[in-house]
Amino acid sequence: MKTLRGLRSWDVQSAVLFKDKNIVALNKPSGLSVHPGPRVKNHVLEYLETLKNEFSERPQLIHRLDKDTSGILLLSTHKKAARLFAQYFHDGFVKKIYWAIAVGRPELCQGRVIAPIQYLPTQKGYYRLSVVRHRKGQKMSVTDYQQLAFSSDCCLLELSPITGHKHQLRVHASQILRCPILGDSKYGSAPVTSRQTPLHLHAKQITVKSYYGMGRDLIVTAPLPNYFTNTIIREGLYN
Repeated sequence: MKTLRGLRSWDVQSAVLFKDKNIVALNKPSGLSVHPGPRVKNHVLEYLETLKNEFSERPQLIHRLDKDTSGILLLSTHKKAARLFAQYFHDGFVKKIYWAIAVGRPELCQGRVIAPIQYLPTQKGYYRLSVVRHRKGQKMSVTDYQQLAFSSDCCLLELSPITGHKHQLRVHASQILRCPILGDSKYGSAPVTSRQTPLHLHAKQITVKSYYGMGRDLIVTAPLPNYFTNTIIREGLYN
């Protein structure tokens, strides 16, 4: 799938990975915002009208992805499904797996990151999410990780967020694992090559345990964007 960089439209129908009477799973491209905003020209919500005729209501977001993160985005097709999936997320019945290409390598090939994250002021006068020293009563952010492959410059990581803090994977990769995600200028990544590259963070798989529409686990997988696959090939990151 092409990214939205340089494009003004998105074919939602071709991005559908799974749909039934309760949910729709889309493969969101990098560069497309989920919500509207003051400087947002394209966002997911404006494209959902094309799906409205298939359901009694316009699909609504169940969760969100960062603008530059690609991959699976779930939407509910009615209010009952939205409430049910909110409960699924709350009870830990939804497992998300991301793939990331990171600059460098973590010290350990696999493990769990447990660290609190909060906004801190920067020297330029704005606020940035950062890992902070734990204080009593402060919520932890938790990420499981596994190194799938590596080269001299970078590695392919599988990341599973146990909690859902904003920018959690990007902050944990950069500040705890010391291998920032390729293309992540916000949290200190430098490109492997001299040219600019998009954020190499992809929501690859979502598993919904005991999904009520099927009576069994629902597993949805999103194919990698072309730029991500090209980096894997170029860097020899075969797992």
